[in-house]
Amino acid sequence: MKFALQPRKSIFRFPALALLLILTSTNLIAQDELIEMPAEFKIKIESGKNTIKLTCLQGCNWKELHYRTTNVNILQAVNRFGMIDLNLREVVQSEDVNDFLFIIETEANSIKLKGLEGTAWKTLILDCYRLVCVRLIDSYGVVRPVQ
Repeated sequence: MKFALQPRKSIFRFPALALLLILTSTNLIAQDELIEMPAEFKIKIESGKNTIKLTCLQGCNWKELHYRTTNVNILQAVNRFGMIDLNLREVVQSEDVNDFLFIIETEANSIKLKGLEGTAWKTLILDCYRLVCVRLIDSYGVVRPVQ
């Protein structure tokens, strides 16, 4: 009689283990869906002594942006629609998966980019002698120096 009861106990353990396995695997699948892919864009950054010119090669709704830099450290936000005010960014934001947002900050001999949305990078520092340089960036970082 003891042998007849033991298989019944193991029969009840199997569904419980199977249910536990199913519940944990669906949780892992849901976590994979939360990972956001970076936006697809390529931008050429050209800096001169007092100007910064951005040329979008892919993934933007603009072709060229220009702005003047001064000795005062001015932050400029850029997204796929152009230059924006960070206080108004919710107004122009859409549900498009190709949204990106980064900030340009000029320093003594470098340009600092801070990725806020749609980039795989948090900060990029472009070393430029006297702020004169040309770089090509995308959502993953600096692509290559442009001559």
